Formats: sequence, C-alpha cells, structure tokens
Amino acid sequence: MALFDLLWSSRFVTEMLLACFLVALPHKKREGFGLRAALFCLAAEGVSLLAMNSGGAQAIWTDPVYTTLSCLIYMGVFFILALAFFRLLCPVTVREALYCTALSMTVQHISSALLLLLAALIPGEGDLMDATLWLVTIVVPYVAVYFWCILPICEKGAYQFNVLNLTSVTLLIFFVSAFISSFAKGQDLTGREPLFLICQVYEILCCCFLLWLQVSQKEAISLQHELDIQDYLRHLRHEQSQQAHREMELTNHLMHELKHQVADMLKEQSEDDRDRLLDEIADNLTVYDENIDTRNETLNTVIQERSLFCRANHISWMCVADGASLDFIQTGDLYLIFRNALDNAIDAVCQLPDPQRRVIDVKVYTRNALLMIQIENRFQGRLQFENGLPVTTKGDRSYYGYGLKTIRSIAERYGGCVTVRAKNELFSLQVMIPVPKP
Repeated sequence: MALFDLLWSSRFVTEMLLACFLVALPHKKREGFGLRAALFCLAAEGVSLLAMNSGGAQAIWTDPVYTTLSCLIYMGVFFILALAFFRLLCPVTVREALYCTALSMTVQHISSALLLLLAALIPGEGDLMDATLWLVTIVVPYVAVYFWCILPICEKGAYQFNVLNLTSVTLLIFFVSAFISSFAKGQDLTGREPLFLICQVYEILCCCFLLWLQVSQKEAISLQHELDIQDYLRHLRHEQSQQAHREMELTNHLMHELKHQVADMLKEQSEDDRDRLLDEIADNLTVYDENIDTRNETLNTVIQERSLFCRANHISWMCVADGASLDFIQTGDLYLIFRNALDNAIDAVCQLPDPQRRVIDVKVYTRNALLMIQIENRFQGRLQFENGLPVTTKGDRSYYGYGLKTIRSIAERYGGCVTVRAKNELFSLQVMIPVPKP
C-alpha cells in the first residue's frame, strides 16, 4: 500500500515522460538515445518522488487554497521536463523542441482528464481499480493519438509545423489545460458533479481539436507543397522552351558565321588567311564535337543543354564527376538537382564583368558512404540567407530561389542534406546523400 501510494504520487510525471516518448518515437534521435532516455527518466522519476512526497509539496497539493498554484506548478514542471527531454535526446532546434513539448502536453492532458472522467463515472474503489483505470487511460489514448496524429504529422523524422502552429498550440495548451483545470478544482468540483464532468469532457475535446488541427494543417502544408512543385515544374518547362529558342538562335547565328567563313575561303586568299579561317571554323564546330561523358546520361544531358549558352557567354566548365555513383537517384530527381544548381551558377557568373572568372566547378564523388555533389562558382555582391538558403536578389520571388528549396527537398527525401556557403565571393553548394547499402 505504501509503495503504491508512493508511485501513485508520481503518476503525472510518468504520464508526461510516456507522452514525450510517444512524440519522440518517429522523430530523429541522438546517438545513444536508449541509454540517455533511461538515465533521464530515472533522474526525473527520482526527483519527482522526492519532491512530491516532501512536507511542503504535500501541504500545497492537499490544501484547496493552493489548487490554482498547484496546477500552474504542474504545468511549469511538465513544460521544463518535456523541453529538456527533446533538447537532450533529439537533434532539434528550440522551436522544434517547443512544438514537441506542446504535443506531449496535449497527449498527457487527454490521458489525465480521461482518468478523472472515468473515475467519476465508473463505480468502484481501491488500488486495483485506480491502477486499472490508469493503465486504460494511458494505453488507449496514447496508441490512438500515435496512429491518428503523431505518425501523419512526422515526416522523414521531423515534424512539419510553422510559427502559427507552434504559437497557437502552445497558448491553447496553457489556457485550456491550466486554467480550466484550476477552475474546476478550485471550485471544489469533484466526484460526479455535472460541471466537473463537463469540464473534463471540454478539456478532452479541446485537446483533440488541437491535435486534429495539426493533422489538417500538415495535410494543407503537403498539398501546398505539391501545388508549388507542380507550379514550379510548369515554370521550368516554360524556361526550357525559352532556352531551346535561345539556343536555336545561337545555332542559327553560328551557322550564319560559318557560311560567311566558308564563302571567304572560296575567294582567293593568302595561305595564312585560309589557315586562320580554318581555325575559326574548327573552333566554332567544337561545341558540337564535345564528348561529355561523366558516366551518367542525366548529368551529360544537363551540361550539354547549357553548352551553347555557356560558350556564347564565355563560361568555362571544370567537371570531375563519378557519374556511376549517381545511379541510385531517380532520373527526374537528378535532373532537377543539376539543372537548378547549374542554372543558379550560370546566372551568378554571367554577372561577372571579367570572363576569366566565369568558371563553374562541378565535382561528384563518394566519401565515407556519402554521395557528395559540389558545385562552386564566383559571384559578386552580398548574399542574404534565410533558413540556410540565400534569398534571391531578383524582383520576382515566385520561382527564383525555389530551385535550391527543390534541391534540399530532394536531398532530404533520400535522407541527405544541403549546405550552402558564400565567402570571399565564392559560392559553394554541397549536396550530401547517404549511399544505400547493396
């Protein structure tokens, strides 16, 4: 009996820790998560048992005068406990930790309110009854919330949220959970009083609404992302048609020059002039005779597509690529990565007044089971960054700047990441993707 009472006094902390585990389960975790989590939970439960059974704590928990204070203390402890859990055990930012904390507090409060509701409605007393109801109100809502809410909103080991989500959830959790609970308990509404039961049902419905809001907003984010992708692809196809038109004009211009050069050769000229014309013709024709072979047809295609434009604008390539290492990436994804990356590089070097600096360096290699795609180019001016990516300096931001977001999205889909650096007028884009095991 004494042991049960001791453990029972710490049940709310146990519920909170279980809710944190539930939220962290599909999320990316730090190395050694199991050991870290075990030590964290032991420390939290130990401190909770000591604090909850101290004389001062018992005076606060049992005195109705301090009901509101006790509820606020609980909420504050839960908040700090969950925030520390996610910061120590998962690779999350402060904002992500706050969001996970809010989700955990929502799940815990559903369980806690459901326990009070069932205990008031179901007849029976005793430790066995209390333990049974507690287990039921832990297992059933936690499992239901995990499959209904947690799994759908956690994608690729991270939760999809925005500032509005985070702010609304956090505020509503505090207002609904803390103040409604303190009101119900502060008014001595216990047992089977109708207002007490209504408060519990209202709290459960509010928390379920918050979780539903996360699911619906995640679906909205996913749908908007798909629409953005489709819109961007339409824009990309339009750009491709314009590029094809420009390349046709360049080809016509080149053919026009060749026609005049051949006509000049037919005239009586000195041997030196004929040699010079032959050299010019050979130089103009090398663009069609370049044998670009990176051992990957997609990369060959992207480079060949831009070769005429680069030649006309005095842009040089330095390409060292192990194309065979790209084979595990789908053709469409690979095309978007290189097309967007090289177009950004070409746009940047075209702004350089010195043709000698218009060089694009492309490297593709593997290192430590990681595929490394690195594209470097010179640029002029200053770049501003937002969320790790440079903000476009072009007037129309509808599409410009979306290319790097597309590259990052593709890399994350394969479990990789993108890093961008801009220092000393050298821009470097690096895509790192784990190579799947055979």
